[in-house]
Amino acid sequence: MYRVSIDTGFQRLGAIDHGAKNARCANFWSNATSAVKRSIFLDELVYSIAPDRIKVQKLGALGTDLADIALTP
Repeated sequence: MYRVSIDTGFQRLGAIDHGAKNARCANFWSNATSAVKRSIFLDELVYSIAPDRIKVQKLGALGTDLADIALTP
């Protein structure tokens, strides 16, 4: 995740690791390999949704899971 400002540009805040190796988001509209398909921001929480799991982290503590919910077919 990034903070974006006209004055300071892009500032990387952190990421939520879903364990996907060699994932990339270049041309995300046509050729994405990222495990995360959707992200939802509610108050201070970030929900990252992948086909196999949902993770929840606080914006101020990225890298520490509050919840890691496995999704089964």
